[in-house]
Amino acid sequence: MPRLRNSFASLFGLGLLALTNALRASDIEARMVHLRSANVREWATFPETAQGGDFEATFASQPNMAEATLSLRQQDVKQTWRVTLNDRVLGNLVIDENDMRIYFPIAAGTLKPDGNVLQIAPTSRNDKTSDDIRVGEIRIDPRPMAEVLNDGSLRVVVTDSDTGKPTPCRLTILDHSRSLQTLGLEQPARNWHAQFSKDWMKAIADRKEPPQFPAAGTAESALANVAVRAGTVFSATGDVTLGLPTGRYTVFAGRGFEYSLVRTEVVVTKGENATTSLKLRREVSTPGLVACDTHCHTLTYSGHGDAALTERLVTVAGEGLELPIAADHNVHVDYQPLAKTMNLSSYFTPIVGNEVTTSVGHFNIFPIKPGASVVDHKETDWGKLFDRIEATPGVRVAILNHARDLHSNTRPFGPKLHHDVVGENALGWPLRFNAMETVNSGTTQYDPLQLFHDWMALLNRGLKVAPIGSSDSHDVARHFVGQGRTYIRCDDRDVGKIDIDAAMNSLTSGRVMVSYGLLTELSVRTNSETSHRDAHIRVLAPGWSQADHLRLYVNGELIDKYELPTEANSPRRQGIDWEGTYRLPALTHDAHVVAIATGPGVDGSYWRTAKPYQWLSEDWTPRVIGCSEAVWVDVDGDGRISSARDYAQRAVDNAKGDLPK
Repeated sequence: MPRLRNSFASLFGLGLLALTNALRASDIEARMVHLRSANVREWATFPETAQGGDFEATFASQPNMAEATLSLRQQDVKQTWRVTLNDRVLGNLVIDENDMRIYFPIAAGTLKPDGNVLQIAPTSRNDKTSDDIRVGEIRIDPRPMAEVLNDGSLRVVVTDSDTGKPTPCRLTILDHSRSLQTLGLEQPARNWHAQFSKDWMKAIADRKEPPQFPAAGTAESALANVAVRAGTVFSATGDVTLGLPTGRYTVFAGRGFEYSLVRTEVVVTKGENATTSLKLRREVSTPGLVACDTHCHTLTYSGHGDAALTERLVTVAGEGLELPIAADHNVHVDYQPLAKTMNLSSYFTPIVGNEVTTSVGHFNIFPIKPGASVVDHKETDWGKLFDRIEATPGVRVAILNHARDLHSNTRPFGPKLHHDVVGENALGWPLRFNAMETVNSGTTQYDPLQLFHDWMALLNRGLKVAPIGSSDSHDVARHFVGQGRTYIRCDDRDVGKIDIDAAMNSLTSGRVMVSYGLLTELSVRTNSETSHRDAHIRVLAPGWSQADHLRLYVNGELIDKYELPTEANSPRRQGIDWEGTYRLPALTHDAHVVAIATGPGVDGSYWRTAKPYQWLSEDWTPRVIGCSEAVWVDVDGDGRISSARDYAQRAVDNAKGDLPK
């Protein structure tokens, strides 16, 4: 049995975990160890007291004359943690909340017979950004990393059950402990995409002929048609071969919200080539609805995140998005030429956009005509800013992004700047955006309904603002594209040639629904016999997501909330989680009606609902959500829609200064 010695020393109120192992060189730490980067517990799911603030292990080893490999398992990493061996930096843990197994190459000559020291420590310590993580199952393999990750191979072919043809998809590969497994294909694919995207961007900027995409069937095309991160593979072709260490794996295949999730178990043995085939089927039927993500970033143009430009297009196709909108910071990006080069243009219609990133708010604007000037992101006057946005050729939509997040010391809908009950800026800033994010799956909120209440207050004020679901994805796999999305009422029969004008007409008129794991449809009908108004509601979801509550609002006021039956006692039709009719109370004025369904968050690594982006409390409950469009009812029959504020203004005007009246 190995002998372990724990010693704790004060370090920012936390212990320094020092483990001296008498284990063989291949096993440094078999347990999962709980570390905390600062004094404050991040999440209530972790113990009140961490085992340490850093990890340190001293061990004996055979010296390595050639490259060796360090592997470890990590969980819930949100900040930067550095991995050092004998004072040599091996790299950082992957910033990802998922459970994953990662690998580091150990350069020749690093290991020595005795007194090797492995350290894992945060690069900074701050109570406001404290990070609770688990790390362990640390091993050293004397072989080079490329060899370790390519013991055997697994070919996965994913087909659409309707067409029988291979389809773009997303694969999730878990090892025996349910951790995302790093793949041998990852680094070669990442290197290829980074270089090709850089060359493409430079050629476009220099107005030169862009590089040619690899021909099908070549070794390069195998790298070009995938976007790979630990345990996650987006495939543009639905046919991919993966290198893996020897072991037993669970493979999931999906293609975004509208599709099924299928799984299989496979065994990879050394030197052998395994094959598995999976069939996806469409579970959520969305005729006349276009799946749109208004907030898509790339590392190539935004300078942060990890998704290269070509990887972004592979992920868009793999996630079943039909109308992706480029939203890199303060730059106009057109995906269309590259989509054609990559043979992906039949899967989606891209739109040129820009996230105008100012110190007083972030705004996604689109569509943008070629040659249009970039809006000055240094402008801090909202009036002048919107003048410039509205003057940008082609622009019809301006979205207020993540209104309750703090950026550059500004929280647009925080209490210092915004009266959320009446939908008014406290400093008189003009609210001239015509859409706002109510779901951003990359910057989730503690209260998933808060931004919806903010949106409905704007409607009550008389502002024509559409609700938006987006991903704000900068990454391939951490917060992936299309998780939060907007469904726009528009002809979707040819998703490669969507009528952008028609889509913008629907969006600006509010004919949209917000989806984050659910989709809620609402129609209001008048019963010809009784003259009562009925709200007919359908909640749509794939088999891997479910609603458990439904809320119905009239002019932002909650008029009813009901608990929905679970699938166990109320089997659902394919794609339809719940359907029913609710009789609305008698209405005396024009009103907008909104239905919002919520359900338990998804815990699986194949589609995990993200934890809140900006930390406020250790308590949080994950939820999926689907919000209908706001259905306006012309109660007074004057042929136009009057807001709650319109009626209030008339009452004030009629009183002629007599406040009691």
